[in-house]
Amino acid sequence: GNKVIISKMDLPPGEQPLTLSTTDVCHTLRRVSARKAAGPDEFADDITVIGLIRGDDETAYRDEVQHLAAWCDDNNLVLNTQKTKEVIVDFRKSRNQAHTPIHISGAEVECVYNFKFLGVHISEDLTWSLNSSTMVKKVQQRLYFLRSLKKAHLCPRILVDFYRCTIESILTNCISVWYGSCSASDR
Repeated sequence: GNKVIISKMDLPPGEQPLTLSTTDVCHTLRRVSARKAAGPDEFADDITVIGLIRGDDETAYRDEVQHLAAWCDDNNLVLNTQKTKEVIVDFRKSRNQAHTPIHISGAEVECVYNFKFLGVHISEDLTWSLNSSTMVKKVQQRLYFLRSLKKAHLCPRILVDFYRCTIESILTNCISVWYGSCSASDR
């Protein structure tokens, strides 16, 4: 059976994850080298590790997490384990054994049922109910303002612009990810 583990880790605000472009890697390494001299006051933020586990062998996944932790340590970045979360997506018919928690620098990483990634709520069963209900709540709040603008007799062009910027953008955020597997009641 296969099991996918998704972990969300955090980068410092305003920092981007390391990319594979040669220019970006050189630029990032220069930033890291400059930061190294300043000491370990930066947090590693917004890093996601995704691992596919086959045959109950989590070794590769655990090694990747430890490799990431070592890289952050070598580059004076701190992984905030209190903000680090792990979501396990497991569709095996038999889940006989409990998942052994991941540890980073001696601290246990909390295993959660869902987390927010790029504005989308991802749950361990890959249903989209939480994402849909959160989205509906946001849209309802903004519809109130749209009705208020309409009552103020603003021109239709401004109302359409407001709708597209504040409501449609929420409804279409990452729609290609969640809509196809969304239940009829969540649509």
